[in-house]
Amino acid sequence: MYTFSKSERLCNRTLIQNLFLNGQSISEDFIRLVYLKSNQTQKHLKSQIVVPKKNVSGAVERNHIKRQIKESIRKNKFVLIDFFKENKIYMNCAVIYQSRNKYPSNIIEEKIIILFKRLISKL
Repeated sequence: MYTFSKSERLCNRTLIQNLFLNGQSISEDFIRLVYLKSNQTQKHLKSQIVVPKKNVSGAVERNHIKRQIKESIRKNKFVLIDFFKENKIYMNCAVIYQSRNKYPSNIIEEKIIILFKRLISKL
């Protein structure tokens, strides 16, 4: 349950293009969640983490932020997955970091939890 395996990552180029062209989004301060219902039935949630080079120029800092986001998704995705399993929903999503500043992991985790709850209420 508390994993973020390869099968849960959104890697398919056409799915990613479709997500950004047709998806809807929710924002919470410096994190944006783009989501789109999927036709595929392998995993209930496939996600991608985006930290633009434009906002965070150093690769080490970008990777650190990605690790923080990945960890908070890994720890809190069970809320989404339980809801998706009950309602038979399959979803692709991208978590986009939109700040030039670095934040501690607990603040990032709070924002991710808020986004997940808002996504559930929107569906």
